[in-house]
Amino acid sequence: MKIKSRYLAGILITLAGWGILSTIVTPTQPVFAQSGTVCGNDILPERSFETPNFWIYICQVNGRLFYIGQAKNSANSIRLPANRRQDNTYTATNQSTNYFINSSRLEVYQNGRRIVSEPVLKTYNPNGSDGRNDSDLTTVPLAALNACRNRALTIFNTNTSDIEVTDFLPDRSGVRTILLRRRSNGTTATCRVTLDGNIISFETQTNPNPNSPEERTVLAFQTDEYAVRVYHQQGQLRMNVYDKRSRNLLLNGALADSITADGGTSYFHTRGETEYFARVEGNNRYLLTINRGSRTIYREPGYNY
Repeated sequence: MKIKSRYLAGILITLAGWGILSTIVTPTQPVFAQSGTVCGNDILPERSFETPNFWIYICQVNGRLFYIGQAKNSANSIRLPANRRQDNTYTATNQSTNYFINSSRLEVYQNGRRIVSEPVLKTYNPNGSDGRNDSDLTTVPLAALNACRNRALTIFNTNTSDIEVTDFLPDRSGVRTILLRRRSNGTTATCRVTLDGNIISFETQTNPNPNSPEERTVLAFQTDEYAVRVYHQQGQLRMNVYDKRSRNLLLNGALADSITADGGTSYFHTRGETEYFARVEGNNRYLLTINRGSRTIYREPGYNY
């Protein structure tokens, strides 16, 4: 236990040194939907998250979102302007450091390299049940989940393995908003359903025709083993990675993020333990990096098609 405590303290000292955490006066215990002291002016957090080592609060003040992150074992904390993506991931940027938090995971990247990755243990919502693990799908009745999944199977005309539940939003009205995604092409859906499985609404966000002017290529290159394409589609940044040896599409319309630093832009997507980074610098200099866990398993310069 002492070794683990020293290790955690070392991580927090390192984060402070990197500018990820800055010291401000913050509560020493988690304050979620019960108090407005975190956001100030008696404003309740829009969403609060707990990970093994951090509390994260999303506050909306005068129409603007703020990301507040606090280390559990110290007074180190940070407050940054934030944005909410369509997939309900909150993002914030502090110079070369980027933060991402949703109901599943907290991730922090610095100069395009992931330096923090922690599972979300609990999420809290002013309209939810304080202290309950709202991020756990077991809190959603099976009848509600099955109703939305079955509707997705019918609408998408696909099989069960092609449908995944990416998030859900709880409230006290007896209604759940469940977000689903079709793995094969990235098409998403929003399902509002009662606890007993009666669907109120089901809306899909379909991908346009590849030749549609709404789809715009941002980056395209290949290495000896892979082909990469990053593009905007319906206001979202997406990423394809094709393995030329196995002839498999490893990423197909995967939602991507971008970081601009050190004279270049990196586009990236994380799937499980695997991270894909496509970087462009200066005059068409490309680099593809694939990380798995803490190891870099592929890193090669690229060239135009």
